[in-house]
Amino acid sequence: MTEKYQKLIQVAELLSKQLAKIEAEEIYSINLIDELHAGENAHSRILRQLLQYSCDGKYPLLESFVKNILHTNELIQIQYPQFSCEYGRVDVLIREAGKYAVIIENKIHEAVDQERQIETYVELVLKEGTPRERVFVVYLTRDGSKQVSDDSLTPPTKKLLDFSQEDSRFMPKSYLHDIFPWLEKTVLPNCAVKESLLIAALTQYIDYLKGFLNLKNEQLVIQNIMEEITQEELNITSLKEAIECKKGIDQLQN
Repeated sequence: MTEKYQKLIQVAELLSKQLAKIEAEEIYSINLIDELHAGENAHSRILRQLLQYSCDGKYPLLESFVKNILHTNELIQIQYPQFSCEYGRVDVLIREAGKYAVIIENKIHEAVDQERQIETYVELVLKEGTPRERVFVVYLTRDGSKQVSDDSLTPPTKKLLDFSQEDSRFMPKSYLHDIFPWLEKTVLPNCAVKESLLIAALTQYIDYLKGFLNLKNEQLVIQNIMEEITQEELNITSLKEAIECKKGIDQLQN
């Protein structure tokens, strides 16, 4: 084994010990969603359960979602919404017959687009009698970096959804920039005190998303400590040296 690889292993051991020390000093925390290793289907079910919460015949979370995330409250009049997951293979579908349909395609784990995926979903709700100008598609990703493919959102479907228009009904959204801040800053603070289980669910999910999206302060502190140790131990002072170090790590992993 070369001297370079030996040094990398030594640094890895040092980082491991430092991480164990930090974790031992942390306040104990547990998140059930973390422990259950939620996949995209689980996130879709959680989102559906939150949106379908009702009180006195109203759907306050769905109304908030329509207003703050979709910005279409003047187009969607909520009365008797139906909620489903995996109906026609749609991750989350919210609709009222003949009035509107909100299709949510959940790509939180960056799943690959399937051929004609969005087109098929739109055709499904159109066949049920939904007016084309009341069909909305939410393409929900982790941080907004993933773009929908032309294989999924075909040219005819783009035209149908007014894709190139300012008021397009195809809406790229993300957990990082849309869902997480909405849940943390708008939904949770306005929950009725009596809804203890809803508050507990929101608290757990917000905590999960904060960790998943690397937004926890303690995570940032640990990351900074690890970066400082790595930079000091490997004497990295330039971008070139950092790139060479990364190449060495990749080779060692192989």
